[in-house]
Amino acid sequence: MRQPIDRRAFLALGVGAVAWSCSRKGGDRTNEPGAAAVSVAVTSLQLAVGDTRNAFAVLRGQNPYVPDELTARLVDPARKSRRIKVERQRIGFGPGGDEAGTEIEDIFTFRHDFDTPGVWGVDVRADGKRSQGAFQVLSRKQARSPLVGEEAIGSESPTVDDARGVDPICTRKPRCSMHELTIAQALDAGKPAVVTFGTPRFCTSRTCGPVVDIVEDQAKRVGDAASFVHVEVWRNDDDSVNKPGGEAPAFAEWKLGTEPWVYFIGADGVIADRWLGALGSKELRARVDSLIRS
Repeated sequence: MRQPIDRRAFLALGVGAVAWSCSRKGGDRTNEPGAAAVSVAVTSLQLAVGDTRNAFAVLRGQNPYVPDELTARLVDPARKSRRIKVERQRIGFGPGGDEAGTEIEDIFTFRHDFDTPGVWGVDVRADGKRSQGAFQVLSRKQARSPLVGEEAIGSESPTVDDARGVDPICTRKPRCSMHELTIAQALDAGKPAVVTFGTPRFCTSRTCGPVVDIVEDQAKRVGDAASFVHVEVWRNDDDSVNKPGGEAPAFAEWKLGTEPWVYFIGADGVIADRWLGALGSKELRARVDSLIRS
């Protein structure tokens, strides 16, 4: 069955569990006495054994907020828990999407070697109030998309010289610089590669544009030290409304089903890491530098 992608994960944050259209306009009153209980929304779609990064957002009622004090424990499928280090990341929003989308401005990322499939949990204590969130880690057999440790797919993705039936090849305005090489050419270059899948114009979460922007900044910063490729999700504007078969060929070949994704690929063509959803510029810079050094 074809996976719907019109509700693609901003963080894939518990889709349907939280009303992400809530607004922070008029100020955040969630820290006032008597405010609603704390809840946690965790990245929950398409993570698999081999992934190492996840993220969550904290809400009070339906309003996102940043606790003054926050600690978290990770709970594995065997119900064993361990303290985890979390890092606050500021994220941004673009004009894409036809809905208001989420107004979450801060996420909390954590890293762990997810080596066991099953239901994992995050036990968070925010300003003295406890909340729990759950997410699934797929086995490598269950996962459809390319995984950490596997060879990246050498897709003939669109470039400025050959759109390969995709129009536009980039919905960012102005078009990003990451369309000079196909994925195949980037892999053949024999150096690290960063491949981003996302559609700035049509991403309903409004995070794909900022992700592309942040990756573009890194592409300009590191120059020839790594190859950077951006791949749009849809074949054309007419197919951007979830028509069956409307995905751009390279996106469909990778069987991603959600966006935005950023893949970090070593000079040997093997996937070193992959991140789903919104991200911060600081954490991306550190990961790109690590990829280049490896």
